[in-house]
Amino acid sequence: MRIQNGQRALRNNADLMNSIESTYGVDKEIVVAIWGLESAYGAERGSTNIIEAIATLAYDGRCAAFFEGQLIAAPRNMVGSWVGAMGHTQFMPTLFLDCAVDGNTDGRRNIWGDDPTDALHSTANYLVEFG
Repeated sequence: MRIQNGQRALRNNADLMNSIESTYGVDKEIVVAIWGLESAYGAERGSTNIIEAIATLAYDGRCAAFFEGQLIAAPRNMVGSWVGAMGHTQFMPTLFLDCAVDGNTDGRRNIWGDDPTDALHSTANYLVEFG
């Protein structure tokens, strides 16, 4: 089912995905595959308060240093997964700060909303930046 949903997402967002592939040189199929894996094409972006989630994980101790850094970088009043990952493609806060882009040129880097444009541009930008 995920493959069929991915093919549909690729078709339904053809102009966007072609633009991303052209701009970043990242295969559009890779970006769509990440989108599908991370949030089922935006259907499951998480509803957990990320500050609370990351604070809990920072307190846990096993990965305290990593999650302390994420806690400092985390945007306020945002929701995501139980580990603090956010948006359509599940960016951690530091990666959001480093890689998120304003793909739809509205003046904001919005990876959370119903429009996946910024999240998908940001994902391609992340792949270019970090390989």
